[in-house]
Amino acid sequence: MMVVSKNSYTFNPILAAKWLLNLYKSMANTKNATVREISIDRCLSDRHGRYSVRDLMAACNRRLEEEKMELVTSTTTIRLGLNNMETHYGVHIVSDKVGRNIFYRYTPLRPSADIFQELKELEQQESELMEKLLH
Repeated sequence: MMVVSKNSYTFNPILAAKWLLNLYKSMANTKNATVREISIDRCLSDRHGRYSVRDLMAACNRRLEEEKMELVTSTTTIRLGLNNMETHYGVHIVSDKVGRNIFYRYTPLRPSADIFQELKELEQQESELMEKLLH
């Protein structure tokens, strides 16, 4: 049955179901990356902490385990996450080499604001929209 909305376009429930299924399939990987980035942000926001890639990976894995998601097994994933955060969120991450270890932190000029506030608002809007679509 085709339903015509007030916006004068034809709503096709089969296409909508396929779109939602594809969205659901892609959410797992996106959600995993988001959890990692939030964990990394919390670590780097700690002005008194020193975090190596392995420390960041351990923090991410603790959070991923709580969420019952796939754990990070490669330090490259964390390094790519750091680069992604610099590119997408405009933060500046500094690496300090101490002996054989490299520690990461935000630049001192970064205000201590939550860079994921906009993401939280978008997720809230998305869940409200999904709730409307499903009911």
